[in-house]
Amino acid sequence: MVIAGVGGQGTILTNAVLGRAVARSGLEVVTAETHGMAQRYGRITIHLRIGPEVHGALIPSGGADVLLGLEPLETLRSIECCSQRTLVLMNRQVVRPPSLALSWRAHYPSLEEIERRLQQVAGTVLSLEAHELARQAGTILATNAVMLGALCATAELPIPAELIRQALFEVVPAKAQEINRDAFEMGRAWAHLAQKSSCHQS
Repeated sequence: MVIAGVGGQGTILTNAVLGRAVARSGLEVVTAETHGMAQRYGRITIHLRIGPEVHGALIPSGGADVLLGLEPLETLRSIECCSQRTLVLMNRQVVRPPSLALSWRAHYPSLEEIERRLQQVAGTVLSLEAHELARQAGTILATNAVMLGALCATAELPIPAELIRQALFEVVPAKAQEINRDAFEMGRAWAHLAQKSSCHQS
């Protein structure tokens, strides 16, 4: 799995939740983090490998089963990890990187362009307004909880969804547990509806 986002979105916390859940399941997990600019909104990419026996964290080109994108442009920047077997789950919240403010030549692609380019490579691309669902749950800071809920409902993970849910509650502050629980369930509900809609269209 590859997790792509920017600083301040909870990308590292998302990785921590998944790592804790995997450890509870008895499987092995190895991760590698890549950080861009050392500031808020800097690029963060995490490679996470799960299995009964894992050697090395870096995922080769086309080798990701899942690309979990918390920010559209960062999701697109990780397209090299995708293939027809890859599920891309992308939050549609745009966070413009500092580089765009520094260069008049910099261009942020439209969401439609990003989705189209991902669909050309990945097997399945699902995009959602996770930040808006999090806002409905109580705070936009729970966006990663929405994404984790959607992930549990769409990807064939080797770990039970309940372990991920429990790990989320252990990582977030006690006062934020109710909001994160609601956000997690809203993500799952969205994913179930998205899958039903996809089946009906096909």
